[in-house]
Amino acid sequence: MLLQLLLFLLLLLLWLLWTLVRLLLGKDWRPPKPAPVRCPCPDELPPHVRRRPDPCLYSQHYLMEQGIPVTWNNPDIWLTELDGTPVESDNLQAGHTYVVNGRIWDASFDAALGVQVRCYRRSRGINAADFTPVELNADGTERVVILNIPPYSSRTAQFKWTTPPQGGHICLRVECAHPDDLNTANNVGQENTTVLGVAAGERARVVVRMFNPSRRRAAVRLQADIYEPREQEWEFRRRTQTFLLGHGGRLLSREEKATHLAGLRRWITGTAGRFPRLQRHQYQGRGALEEAQRKAATPLPPGWRVTVDGKDLREGLTLEPMEERDLEIVVAVPGNVAPRTRVPININATDPGRGLLGGMTLIISVGTGRHAE
Repeated sequence: MLLQLLLFLLLLLLWLLWTLVRLLLGKDWRPPKPAPVRCPCPDELPPHVRRRPDPCLYSQHYLMEQGIPVTWNNPDIWLTELDGTPVESDNLQAGHTYVVNGRIWDASFDAALGVQVRCYRRSRGINAADFTPVELNADGTERVVILNIPPYSSRTAQFKWTTPPQGGHICLRVECAHPDDLNTANNVGQENTTVLGVAAGERARVVVRMFNPSRRRAAVRLQADIYEPREQEWEFRRRTQTFLLGHGGRLLSREEKATHLAGLRRWITGTAGRFPRLQRHQYQGRGALEEAQRKAATPLPPGWRVTVDGKDLREGLTLEPMEERDLEIVVAVPGNVAPRTRVPININATDPGRGLLGGMTLIISVGTGRHAE
């Protein structure tokens, strides 16, 4: 026992001497700390990786680029009286004040904060280059509405607009902008609709002005269809999917889910509400929806015919650089059409070199005689 104590004291003395020598030589007796590891992550994620907002509205040019038919009776642009009473955009009083409503969506899971919304009118019909703000501030500057839009939701911008005293054809244009927009191609939408009342077997006429603002000749192709979107075809909808763990991520039906919980809750958790589950959010059926819309373009019904300046619509026309021309569009309604039939005819003007130029929707109301010429 005494020998073991002497051995311990000897080892303790040697350790103290070694520590004293290291201190005299300027060495720390504690082991050195490892160098801090620098995080390899960048200070800012690149735009193609991080989530970004996507403010948008029903944009005819963007949809046509995806091969989807369009209407110019824009579901995201509508007019009301100052008290909120809805007004058809084709039946406006001259020199009267209305409210232009522009609904802006956020097609992203990131909130779109500080979205700038502008509204213009165009008086020259198809592809006109004159953009006039519908509302000005007290100092004469253009009024811009700022919206904060939650993820996959919408907010509406409102503008007061006094129609011109001389009346005439009007096209409305709503634009939205955001400094970090994910997709800037779907930021512009137009409302360009005219209702023509006519009896069966007669012709409806309207004069529309077309403009070629380019410095080269435009070979304009005109096409007509009766496509009309339904609300569920364009509204953003978020779908929540719930998966139960242990089934390989397969989405279960309600009956399968109930059976699965009833059989396993006794020996896993004892409570169905606490059983492990996974939720996933997505835009419901986006790919299938776009494909269905590409196939939804419907040609004119049998017996219906559209002419431009006395020629068949499909012949098209040629506009010289900077040329502006009034076009007489005539819709021949068959005699066997039932009264109170409503047919929306979308007329789209395209140029092979520049894509969609513009268009308008003629809503033919058979049997009323309203706006017939």
